[in-house]
Amino acid sequence: MVVVLLGLIGTFVYSGISTAMGTSQRGKDKVEAVSVLQAVTEELTSSNLKSDIDKGSIAYDRDWIPNRYSVRYSVADTEYGVYRLKVEVNQGAKVLASNTTLVCK
Repeated sequence: MVVVLLGLIGTFVYSGISTAMGTSQRGKDKVEAVSVLQAVTEELTSSNLKSDIDKGSIAYDRDWIPNRYSVRYSVADTEYGVYRLKVEVNQGAKVLASNTTLVCK
C-alpha cells in the first residue's frame, strides 16, 4: 500500500513539474516574440512602405530573427495620410504576437 501511495505521489509531482516547465517555455517564447515584434515594427515604420501597399501578407526575414519564428506583415492605405501596418510573429501555425500600427506617409 505504501509503495502504491508513493507511486501516485511521484506521478502527481512529475506531472506538475512537467506542466510548469511547459508553461515557463511558452512564457519565454511569448516574451521573445513580443521583443521581435517591437523590433520589426520599428524597422518597418522607419522604411518606405509605399511599395508594399495592398500586397497582402509579406514575409519579413532577417538574420537576427530566431529560426523558430516567422514574421509576416501587411500594409494598407487608409486614404487619410497614413498607412495601416499589421505585423504578426508566428511559431508554426500559432500567432504569438501581433500589432497594428498607423504610420505617417
